[in-house]
Amino acid sequence: MTQPKRFCGGARELEIFIGALRSNFRTHSHLFLNGDSDKVQYTLDHLGSWANHSDQSQQKTSMTDPVSWGQDLRNQENLCLEDFDLFTTELRKMYGDKEWELNVATRAYHEFPQGYHNPKEGVRAYANRLGRNWREADWDEQIYHKMLYGMVWSGLKEYLLPNIKPFTDKSERFNIIDEFSDRAADVESPPKADKQHQQQHQQKQPGDSKKRNFRPSISEPTETTQINPGNSGHLNKSRGGNRANLSPAPWLTKEAYEKRRVNQQCTRCGSKEHKAHK
Repeated sequence: MTQPKRFCGGARELEIFIGALRSNFRTHSHLFLNGDSDKVQYTLDHLGSWANHSDQSQQKTSMTDPVSWGQDLRNQENLCLEDFDLFTTELRKMYGDKEWELNVATRAYHEFPQGYHNPKEGVRAYANRLGRNWREADWDEQIYHKMLYGMVWSGLKEYLLPNIKPFTDKSERFNIIDEFSDRAADVESPPKADKQHQQQHQQKQPGDSKKRNFRPSISEPTETTQINPGNSGHLNKSRGGNRANLSPAPWLTKEAYEKRRVNQQCTRCGSKEHKAHK
């Protein structure tokens, strides 16, 4: 069982403290065999003083310390020591905000849509935020299950709803809210990246780190090197890739070319089975 943070004063801190107590009472009821009297004693053991308040601005408060207030109740043998609800009523009268319950309920209703504070809020964070607001408003999930279920459904982002089915029963509902939020989280997809990000990702695929050799298009002008038949050692450069400007066999010397022609060989490959087209 997670022990609640010791209550040292403050209206907001009080509601959080009471919410944590009720949660422990629900989940560990077997530890409080004597009912309300055990719950009240457990609460009294977790009262502190203003001097130990987490907010330094509250540490010099001259108001009665909660632990001293609790000791006075014990000395008086007050009737609220046997009734936890009555005890919390007295505790709120002393340290609470009369409008606190209304304020937290208003916030829980008003802030139920997913992404209310952050447009990128995920389902898990959304469910945690709702649960925190419900605990502060003292809304029991078992008692108000239908209402809270409806809030979660209507608060989810619209693109998630068609993908949540199938449901677990004929009423088209999940058995518990946690199961509902788990299913919504499973179908939640990450936000789509913009086109520029996708292009950058595609350019960085494995195997693309090596620089590719340049290969010019066959339609582009190229620079060719040919041997002048009149001078076997002289190289002539011709631009434009025009086949009409090439000699029949620019890679042969003049003597080799004439020899193939006289022997009726192909002047390009030397074969006698065909002749090169002029």
